[in-house]
Amino acid sequence: MSEQIPCGCGENGLAASAFDTPEVLAPGCTRTVSKEVCVEANVTIRPTVEARTPIVNCVGGPSLRSCAAQGFIPSENGLCTFTVSQVLCVNVPIHFDAQARVVRGTVACGASFPNENCGTTPPVE
Repeated sequence: MSEQIPCGCGENGLAASAFDTPEVLAPGCTRTVSKEVCVEANVTIRPTVEARTPIVNCVGGPSLRSCAAQGFIPSENGLCTFTVSQVLCVNVPIHFDAQARVVRGTVACGASFPNENCGTTPPVE
């Protein structure tokens, strides 16, 4: 039977995998991981309407007849109230983003080497 390295990997009759072969990198390394996520936002539209300064124009010439005689209904409270509507197209820019929180995980100690880059010399015990 072949001798195993203390970590339990090495010559054991199995084909070497990427996990068995040490990767030599410059000091430190950065990896990018990704996760597909779906985010939602609830949007509420609250209408706002505000009266501006009215623009008044005369229609026709002055009349000597009463408003009622001209087909207008007299107001009981001195006000004329009517409804105006307008269809709006509301464009709402929404920015979707995410933040990543990274917390320290565990560390597992492997073999020690007397040289840099996890050399190919036998580990120091």
